[in-house]
Amino acid sequence: MSLTTFTGLSAAVLLLLCVLFLLLSRWKNAILAIRFNEALRAENNGDAERAIQLYQEALQRGQGLAIGDKRLLRTIERRLKTLQTSTEFVRRFQRTEMAC
Repeated sequence: MSLTTFTGLSAAVLLLLCVLFLLLSRWKNAILAIRFNEALRAENNGDAERAIQLYQEALQRGQGLAIGDKRLLRTIERRLKTLQTSTEFVRRFQRTEMAC
């Protein structure tokens, strides 16, 4: 096997690995975006508990991303914190109101 054949074969294998890595990361980002949209839809429909669950699932799936949409992950984290805070506020308000 000559040196040029070995170099060409090595370059082809490296290129194939890069393409596979890129496709895998895009696939994970697509799943993350789908989960985010489902959670957002549940939140807009007033189903806060389901939205919280979907946001948490999206965050768990997103933790394995080596590269990808980190901005979407930060958005999911912020929405989850906001939704949890507002849900807790409503629960406490209802308990206080019932006690009166």
